[in-house]
Amino acid sequence: MLDTADFGKCWFNIEFPVYKASLHLSYHPVNNNLQQFVEDARGFVYKHTVRADAINEKPVLKTNSKVYGIIYDIEGNTASASQFFVTDSSAHFVRAALYFNIPPQADSLQPVIDFIRRDIYYMVESWEWK
Repeated sequence: MLDTADFGKCWFNIEFPVYKASLHLSYHPVNNNLQQFVEDARGFVYKHTVRADAINEKPVLKTNSKVYGIIYDIEGNTASASQFFVTDSSAHFVRAALYFNIPPQADSLQPVIDFIRRDIYYMVESWEWK
């Protein structure tokens, strides 16, 4: 669980050194700018359209815990294989993007991508705000 009580903008990475991959996360407080954050997140995903075979969107709607967002699975030889954002729609916004520190080779990386995506889905599905 991310404790967002004491910080404004924040950037951090979850490293997967064995796989030469990083999940880059950023946190932003929401101050009447949620729509801009959502549009920016979508823009970052769809910049991969040129190389992507497909971009699949999975909505995140956990109304009881006020967690909303989208998980994007980006297929093909793209720089980022997965991205997501989550928000409570009033105070918190987190965006994340998975990148590999090697040239994109979707065929050979697919088992690793699938492995890390399961972690991403678990992270998002268990997300709670403090």
